[in-house]
Amino acid sequence: MGDFKEKSFDFANEALKLILTLATGVLAFTIAFMKDMIGENPVESKGCLFASWGLIMVSIASCLWALFAIIGTANTIGKNTSANPSPEGIYDGNIKIPTVAAILFFIAGMSFMIVFTLNNFPSKGKAAEKKVEREVKTCCYHDSITVVVNVRQTKNNTAVIKSAKKTKRCKCR
Repeated sequence: MGDFKEKSFDFANEALKLILTLATGVLAFTIAFMKDMIGENPVESKGCLFASWGLIMVSIASCLWALFAIIGTANTIGKNTSANPSPEGIYDGNIKIPTVAAILFFIAGMSFMIVFTLNNFPSKGKAAEKKVEREVKTCCYHDSITVVVNVRQTKNNTAVIKSAKKTKRCKCR
C-alpha cells in the first residue's frame, strides 16, 4: 500500500512541476518580449496584464509551497507516532490547499492574459492597421484640408493602404 502512496506523491510532484514550468515560462516570455509583440501600438487593458502577472506569480509561490509540503509529508510516511500521526497521503490538507491554489491562480492568470492578448493583438495574423486623420490649416483661416490615411504597420516599415483628401474651401476670397 505504501508504494501507491509514493507513486501518488510522484505524480503530484510532476504535475506541480509542470504548472511551475508553464507559469514561469509565460511570465518570463511576456515580460521579455512584450515590446516586440505589441510594437509601438498603444497598450490596451494594462490592468489585465498586471493582474495576469500578479496571479501567475502567486501561482508560482503556491507551486513552491505545495512542492515543499509534498517533500515534508513524504518524509513522514511510515513514521506513525502519537505525536506525528501518519499523513493521509496526497489529500492531506497541507498539500491539497496550495495545490488547488496553484491551479486556480494559474487558470485565472492565464484567463487575464488571454483577455489582454485579444485586446492588443491584431486578428488573423494581419499587421495592425490604423486610421490617421490630420487637419491642416491653409493660409486662409477658413480653409482646411483633412488628410485621411489608413496605415499598415509592420516591424520594419509602414505602408499606406488608402489615402484620401477632403478639402473645404472658404468663400471669403
